Amino acid sequence: MISLAIEDAQHPSLGGSAPLLSMPPAAFASTTLLIPLSYNGSTSQKIAGFRAAYGSILFWDDALLVDSLKIKGGDFHGSKAEEWTHQSNGMHQYYMWTALEALGLSANLQHYNPLIDAKVKEQWDIPTTWVLRSQLVFGSRIKGTETKEKNQHVSMDIRLGVFGADN
Repeated sequence: MISLAIEDAQHPSLGGSAPLLSMPPAAFASTTLLIPLSYNGSTSQKIAGFRAAYGSILFWDDALLVDSLKIKGGDFHGSKAEEWTHQSNGMHQYYMWTALEALGLSANLQHYNPLIDAKVKEQWDIPTTWVLRSQLVFGSRIKGTETKEKNQHVSMDIRLGVFGADN
């Protein structure tokens, strides 16, 4: 399950300035609404920073559906239902991120759950069986936030195995 929250998007590929949905940009970014007082600090500041985004894509799993797949799938397939659900959700996250990048937008994937789950569900009347997995915030690239080369702690030849090919 994916919910898209866009309002007043200014990027031409998002249709100019017409609101597409009635949720605010960076749907989970209202610190006063979503962050428990015990977390106010750097977490609140980070989430408040997402307000400048064009929007957020919230990725959900429907626990009721996953449970039914466990039953219908029998011993083998049923035992894999949860794992496959997580993998499917991850593929959707990757697909949406690359699609946004292809449109010239910037995005970052956040995992503020379960910190924000209850308030997000309440705010937008999300079914109780849905489980929030991640939030993909998107908007314009901010100067100084370019992707940098990461220092890998484990070399590629250990992280990636190629079998059956001539080396």
